[in-house]
Amino acid sequence: MYVAEGHSPVVDGLSDAFGEDDSGFTETVTGLISSVARKFSAAKSESTLPKAPTSGPSPTQASDGLASSLLQNPKLMGIGAAALIVVAGVLYWLMSGPGELNNQQDDVVRTPSFAEKEVDFTAVPPTSGRVDVEALIDEARLARGAGQLFNPVGSNAIELFAAAMAADPDNSLIAAELDATIGQTLSMAESALLELRLDDTDAALMRVAAVDPHNVRLPFLTAQLAQMQLRSRLDEARIAIREDRFEDAGTSLKAARNLKLADTAEIDAVFVELNAARSAQQAGDVLEKAAARLDAGALLSPPNDNARYFYELVLSNDADNTAAHQGLGVIAAKLAFQARIAIDSGNLDEAEKLLADAYSVDATNNELAATAAALTTARDAIAEQKRRRAAAERDAAEQRRAAAGRQAEADKQAAANRQAAAALIATAEATTNGAESGAVQERRETQQDNPGIVSDSQDAGTEPTLANSAENIVPDPAPTQASDVDVPIAVSALNRTKYVAPKYPRSAQRRNLSGWVDIVFTVAIDGTVSSVEVRKSEPEDTFVNAATSAVEKWEFEPVVENGVVVEKRAGVRLMFALE
Repeated sequence: MYVAEGHSPVVDGLSDAFGEDDSGFTETVTGLISSVARKFSAAKSESTLPKAPTSGPSPTQASDGLASSLLQNPKLMGIGAAALIVVAGVLYWLMSGPGELNNQQDDVVRTPSFAEKEVDFTAVPPTSGRVDVEALIDEARLARGAGQLFNPVGSNAIELFAAAMAADPDNSLIAAELDATIGQTLSMAESALLELRLDDTDAALMRVAAVDPHNVRLPFLTAQLAQMQLRSRLDEARIAIREDRFEDAGTSLKAARNLKLADTAEIDAVFVELNAARSAQQAGDVLEKAAARLDAGALLSPPNDNARYFYELVLSNDADNTAAHQGLGVIAAKLAFQARIAIDSGNLDEAEKLLADAYSVDATNNELAATAAALTTARDAIAEQKRRRAAAERDAAEQRRAAAGRQAEADKQAAANRQAAAALIATAEATTNGAESGAVQERRETQQDNPGIVSDSQDAGTEPTLANSAENIVPDPAPTQASDVDVPIAVSALNRTKYVAPKYPRSAQRRNLSGWVDIVFTVAIDGTVSSVEVRKSEPEDTFVNAATSAVEKWEFEPVVENGVVVEKRAGVRLMFALE
């Protein structure tokens, strides 16, 4: 009556755990009893169960009358108590974990043998394969309850149900639970796809495809996942390209290729972007090298390491690169500037070479045309100079020929003049002494007749005598060597426009000295006298200063030969004598 009235602590605990729902409790107890029966089946097979009497009740009847028999038979009451203890242990295992279950099972094994012998839970002992399938099912249900439908690998619900199905292919219950798990997994894949959790979606679809490759929902979800994966990989690649992470971009594009999509146009387009970015980065590095060579002045050399080489290397990969075109323009301008310097220095051949190099670098540069015009002008000027020089040389040769003819004539005249001068000198020297006495007497008489002339005795007697001598003395009486270009001519051959008489030196007057000076001078193209040279004088230099001072002040009409005004050398002997 203690049990019937529901005052058992075990019954009260079960009521608290399951509430007022007796059906749930019954189902749970029934399942637990079946499980415990299977656990003890091996042990019970070793002992011999007592045979039921022929007149005894059937198992069904024993089950129906279990409550009444417990009240009437003390032995059965003990067995019922043992069964309740087993039920309580199973519930404790469910609430505390598998470790405590094992301990509880050990306790169950150590229960009195009469309880095991008197209760027959199953009529047929299960096989070892049946135990494996049930374990797999239990584990699969636990994994499903924990939300481990497709992960982790090897212990997820789908794989466990699939393993159970493989062990018991005809079990419709396993098939139904596997289908339900697959449907739930596909729903989770859809949610993950919407939330862009592509790795979770991929894992779920792969797990479903492994156990149910012909699932009707699988192709659509797989296609959607592929498109989302493609979009993700392409976005990753573009971001990596913008950040110059070209290896990462290549990895993302390779992953996109591995999706094995039929349409790869978008992938190809991003590959083009990657190659362009790589080329741009390489072009930037090469442009930096070109700029460094440009600053260093290495415009065209050394080979393979100059500014032109690097700029043209960039253009070989990118024909429209603006920086490279501008760099070549700068090189051409610098070469044109160097050509200008060479033109100003008269090095026209070097200028022409530099200009040719500039045209080969950038023929459209605006400075090249002006430099080429300057080079042409310089060459024309040099050609004109050469023509003038040739004409001058021809004129000079003609003048030399004419001068040679004149020189020959002058040599003849000079020889005659020297002979006449020599005779005159001899005559003058012979008559000098006699002439002095006669001259003194004559001067005295003249002074008596013309007292105004002798007011300045120092100059009066000198100037007439000097004037006379200037008109009658022939030039260069001393032997001279004729010049190849010009020889002195007599003063009488020139038209003198200004004459200045020499001053008789006072020292010579006081000493009553007489003498002469031979002078050679040049008549300039303007008629003035220059380059006065004393060839010879007697006595010594007494009369040199007076003679040269007078001659330097003389002026003549310009000398014209063959229609050209020329400088002319002339000679004269100035005689100094007191009368």
